[in-house]
Amino acid sequence: METKIIEPNNGIILWQFLFWILILILIYIIVKIVKKILIKKKFKEN
Repeated sequence: METKIIEPNNGIILWQFLFWILILILIYIIVKIVKKILIKKKFKEN
């Protein structure tokens, strides 16, 4: 019974951990894309 209680909790923690890693990766990619767009706009203005 004890292992059955521990396994789903570990699974939930693992999924939450992976979910947050995915969010951080997405934010990082979005920031990089936004920076590229801003750099291109600055060059066009000049």
